[in-house]
Amino acid sequence: MKYIITFAMCLFLMCSCDNHDFELSEKEQVFYINQMLHFSIEPWDSLSKAYSYDFFLRNPKPCKEVDTIYLERKIPNKFKVIESSSYTREYNRDPSFIKLLPNTQYIVAHTGMGARVKIFKYYYTDPFGKLHANDSLNEHINVDSIRIHLNR
Repeated sequence: MKYIITFAMCLFLMCSCDNHDFELSEKEQVFYINQMLHFSIEPWDSLSKAYSYDFFLRNPKPCKEVDTIYLERKIPNKFKVIESSSYTREYNRDPSFIKLLPNTQYIVAHTGMGARVKIFKYYYTDPFGKLHANDSLNEHINVDSIRIHLNR
């Protein structure tokens, strides 16, 4: 009986957990975002001349689906986008394209659902402006954030 209850609880937890993660297809230069609410791409160095991008959905949807953001194509109209620069202190609403500077490090964040969802991943651009995952830093940060979460 104890094993049946444990199995039922594990099955319930697996089915009830929502996936809010995102991933980058480096070959296609596309972000796939599960259940997007707010998504941002920011340069790691605040004094960089690179632009920051904040993505919001124009029409929030209750259904569970995957949204895509193409880095090398025009930004779809289903997103409200704010492009800002801390270097020039200007911002632009709904830019047509995402401009990533070469040899720059970026922090990509998916936040939302109050304090329930806050995922940060670290990326860098190569000399051609293609975005790549910074795996060593992502693994280090994820382990530390898990330790902090477990110590609470």
